[in-house]
Amino acid sequence: MSRIGTTERADEADSLHAFLAFRNADMDLWRRASTRLKLSIQATRVLARIIRSSEMAGPLRQVDLTRSMQMSPAGLSQVIDVLEQRGFVRRTPHATDRRAYGIEPAEAAAPIARMFAEYFAEFNRLAAELTPEQRAAFTAVMRGMEAASAAPFAG
Repeated sequence: MSRIGTTERADEADSLHAFLAFRNADMDLWRRASTRLKLSIQATRVLARIIRSSEMAGPLRQVDLTRSMQMSPAGLSQVIDVLEQRGFVRRTPHATDRRAYGIEPAEAAAPIARMFAEYFAEFNRLAAELTPEQRAAFTAVMRGMEAASAAPFAG
């Protein structure tokens, strides 16, 4: 076996280890957040998406949230009902669609919004240290991993 082959395998193993370590840390973040909020991980992820989307583009329509979370409308509606009952979100008339409601964070979501803001700020700080080429490569790998993670269970 050539030395190059050994080096490439070591690099692949290091990359895989780094990815799995990130994945474990990310799962741990969601577990800690959901435990703190006394919500399921799924409900915590929905709340985080509502918070993040609200900061960037304003309240979300439930249909848009259903698509972005890849959940059934009924399942998402149940999660939103729980979040609304707990005071984390509120439904408001949507600004541009009279048939829909906007879903936005409520006052009880403020502490978790700060936690996620700190998490995303750290991510952005780290990403800013990368060159444009490194960011493009990182994004391509993450998109590839997203596609690859769905493949074993497709169909």
